[in-house]
Amino acid sequence: MKIDTILWNCKNFIKSHNFYEGHEYLEALWIQKKENQIKGCIQFFASLELLKRRNINGSISVFNKALKNIENQKIKLLFLKLYNKYKIYYED
Repeated sequence: MKIDTILWNCKNFIKSHNFYEGHEYLEALWIQKKENQIKGCIQFFASLELLKRRNINGSISVFNKALKNIENQKIKLLFLKLYNKYKIYYED
């Protein structure tokens, strides 16, 4: 499965701020097909969940690991935009 398709399937988790469920969905995919791209998506969702819980340092650490596992530059940019959007949202 392509990374674009995987993320498209996760859009509702992002819209609803249900990052933990997105993480669980991706883990189920990763068990079947252990790819770094999927691992990076799992880490991205984990970083958003940590951000939601106000664990900023943990979130940044996991987010940086996620970026290392994503090869597609457009996906990296998307992750950066979304992360910054939610960082501003949850910092208040």
